[in-house]
This record gives sequence, structure tokens and C-alpha cells, in this order.
Amino acid sequence: MRRQIVPEGFRTWWSTERQLRWRDIDTLGHLTAASYADLCQEACGDFVVEAWADADASYVVARLDISYLREIRREESPVRLHARLSRIGRSEFGVTMVVCSAAGKVCSIAEGSYVAWDAVRRRSRAMTDAERTGLMALGGQHLPGTTGT
Repeated sequence: MRRQIVPEGFRTWWSTERQLRWRDIDTLGHLTAASYADLCQEACGDFVVEAWADADASYVVARLDISYLREIRREESPVRLHARLSRIGRSEFGVTMVVCSAAGKVCSIAEGSYVAWDAVRRRSRAMTDAERTGLMALGGQHLPGTTGT
């Protein structure tokens, strides 16, 4: 098994907070694996909507890999999800996410691949310049070819 390294400086990334719901908790008293994915998808949705300044941002999930580092129990709500752009292409972009308990303990790391979507043609599409710029401004300043940290 590959050892997961928590990204340095993740607490300075874009972030959002989520309350855990009753349905998110299993009979063992912790967050279900499916709920981690739901939380990541909700956070990424907020990230993209803000970056693209479009409440109807059209993209699809190509891949979501989650490494579970420690459980999250019901009493550790709300959780905070930190997100940063990890790569950007013509139509595809990656987002790294770190999920923390209310106490700030790192609980999981996720890496998602997303694709800009043409809802009429039902296929991927090239991102617009505004979409690319929005993603870079919100969480991609560290990528090669950009300025900043």
C-alpha cells in the first residue's frame, strides 16, 4: 500500500465546511465511504461554481480517488474540505482535496479528475478562457507557468 503524504500548506487552500447528516453515519458510528465521496463532490462543485462564476457549471466526474486516513465520527462535525487545482488541460482538470474533522485532524485525501461538459452534445468540451482563468485564480497559482505560491 502506498503511504499518503498530506500536502504542505493545505490549510491556506480554498475551503468549505459541511455538516454531517444522520444518513452519512453507519452502524459503526463513523462516516461511510460513500459519504466521503459525496462530501468531496459537493466541495468540488462549490469550488468550480465559484471559479467559473456560474451556478450551472457544466462538468462531469472522470475519476475520484480517496485515501482514508482516519475515521470521522458524528461528533466531529462539521468537517472542512480544502481544495486546490492540481492540473489543468484543454477540457480536463484535477482537484486535490483534504478532508479534516472539526478539530482539524486530517481524515482523508482525495484526487479528482473532472471534465468540462457539453450538455447538448453529451460529450466533453474545451474549457473557455474564462473557466481556465477562474480555476487558476481560485486554486492554481502554484502550477507551472503561473506566478505566486
